[in-house]
Amino acid sequence: MVIEDVTATECTVNNNQHTNNGGILDPYFIAASDSPTSSLVAAIFTGTNFVRWSRNIRRGSIAKNKESFVNGEIMKPDEKHKDFHKWKRADFVVVSWILSSMSSELADDFGYIDSAVELWKELNERFGQSNGPLIYQLKKEIDNLQQENMTTITYYGKLKKLWDEMKCIRTFPT
Repeated sequence: MVIEDVTATECTVNNNQHTNNGGILDPYFIAASDSPTSSLVAAIFTGTNFVRWSRNIRRGSIAKNKESFVNGEIMKPDEKHKDFHKWKRADFVVVSWILSSMSSELADDFGYIDSAVELWKELNERFGQSNGPLIYQLKKEIDNLQQENMTTITYYGKLKKLWDEMKCIRTFPT
């Protein structure tokens, strides 16, 4: 087995190809597996699970190197800018991922929003602000949770998930 020496120059050239020429580190890069109809998360957003769902969406967008479209770091370029079509394509894929991970009734409400950052702001404004009822609901779930026929591991897992969600909600900005 022969191991080749790779120089720093070769690594730099390879890294530049991946970032500047549409490679995997380029936020505009869309992989063949990045279908607009696919969902970033397994759990569908139903309107009551926003905190859990939004954390998973953020994780998925980071994994796909598209977080900057959701948080607004990559702004929409001018329509005459050379990157406009790349931005539009990538942003619409992100919007499609988010809408695909929502119940159809909720997704229909957001069908006319044109960018991922606008969609994310609207979702946070609509579902991320009122934590009082959600805290109440979680407290009731914690109080009513009984082990019954669950194993100790399963019971503890459910309880820990509720505790973690409660902790996350309490630190959620108001």
